[in-house]
Amino acid sequence: MEFIFFVLLIYIYFRSRERKRSSRRRMTVDQELRELLENSSDESGKAAEIKNFLISVYHDDRDSVEKYSDSALENAQKIIDRSGPAALYFLADIASQLAILSSAQINGFPTQISAGIDHTVTPESIINSIVKI
Repeated sequence: MEFIFFVLLIYIYFRSRERKRSSRRRMTVDQELRELLENSSDESGKAAEIKNFLISVYHDDRDSVEKYSDSALENAQKIIDRSGPAALYFLADIASQLAILSSAQINGFPTQISAGIDHTVTPESIINSIVKI
């Protein structure tokens, strides 16, 4: 009988201790908001990093810099390490939008891009119009 009482006492002790820990771990509304803001700004930062990488690839092509250089591949690897599969999907989405835009221009269809750009059309202005962060 004493043994059962002793086991029950230990069980109650550990259970109350676990409850105290879980109550300390609960996030307050301020902590949840801070985490949400950090994560959303992080996503914007990742998107801006991908956009800047896309523009740098264009600049490398325009300036006849070596394609697939070590520095470009290193930058791409950093983006993939930071963003994961979302980076590849984001770049594929941009490429598909550029392909749709090109086919519309070739077929003579007006686009929102041509209406949104008031000055001389450059690849940078098109990328900036398509990739809005």
